[in-house]
Amino acid sequence: MNQKITRRDAEATKERILTIGIKEFCENGYSGSRIQNIAENSNCNIRMIYHYFENKEGLYKAALERVYGTIRGSEAELGLTELDPVTAIRSLIEFTFDHHLQNRELVDLVVVENVQRGRYLNRIESISQESSELIDKIERVLVAGEEQGLFRKTDAFQLYVSILSLSFFHLSNAHTLSIMYDRNLSEPEWISERRIHVVQLILAGLKAHEPVVMTS
Repeated sequence: MNQKITRRDAEATKERILTIGIKEFCENGYSGSRIQNIAENSNCNIRMIYHYFENKEGLYKAALERVYGTIRGSEAELGLTELDPVTAIRSLIEFTFDHHLQNRELVDLVVVENVQRGRYLNRIESISQESSELIDKIERVLVAGEEQGLFRKTDAFQLYVSILSLSFFHLSNAHTLSIMYDRNLSEPEWISERRIHVVQLILAGLKAHEPVVMTS
């Protein structure tokens, strides 16, 4: 019984450290984050952080694994390849938009890691593997849609980058865009309109039609 309690307490402590660590990295970046701050705010000593995560890099990588693992796991639950093509893509767009809106730590950590030029993400193989699996699923959906005459031929990776961009940019740049254009990009009404616009834009772009001829 005592061993179970001890294990449960240890897991709770580790989770608390990780939660506070994510907040610290989001607010201060990797270089600006301090283990001392994380220890104080998680009500533990520095030795415990080193015990569970070895060092600051270990904690930061765990933070990346958490935010990326969460979105990849939720994407897997969408069952994209089990849906009809249009519903599958619509579900992916809506999920991606909503997930970034509701999980700002993902947005913030992506910005932080890009400042690091992907140095630490490059050291986590599982994230790359899971991301490749998602693109494979999107490819299967697109092929099915093309075969049914619903979609024009589209590159799966290009499509997903577009979905990500349209779900991400207005959040990562909300403060500057709001100031420059005198609009509050955090207003629920604007966000709702943005969500509808993004879904319509992507689905319209996928619709089967004569390919656009690019001229120089």
